[in-house]
Amino acid sequence: MHSLEKAQAEFRIALCDSFNTPIALDVLRDLVSKTNIYINSSGKSLNVGAVTRVAKWVGDMLRMFGLGEGPKREGEIGWGRGRTSSLDDVAVSRTRAQFKFTSPSLTTR
Repeated sequence: MHSLEKAQAEFRIALCDSFNTPIALDVLRDLVSKTNIYINSSGKSLNVGAVTRVAKWVGDMLRMFGLGEGPKREGEIGWGRGRTSSLDDVAVSRTRAQFKFTSPSLTTR
């Protein structure tokens, strides 16, 4: 994902500019938005590795700003208790949501 490398460079520039936190957080927000668009438009061709790298980097940067709590666990995606998931949890949740959306027997009546 080219967007990750671009965001990392823009984030570093923002922090080197008198620690410009608002711009740095805008970079993270924009990257998350682009990643969500990518996830929703990729279907079965989703590159889970790229999405995982983005999620881990964003989580690490938010923790750097003190927005996380508790120790980071291996493989954790997110930045604090109650807001973190393992990659397996994310995959299972997405599969369940997709199944409910496409299965007529599970749709709302």
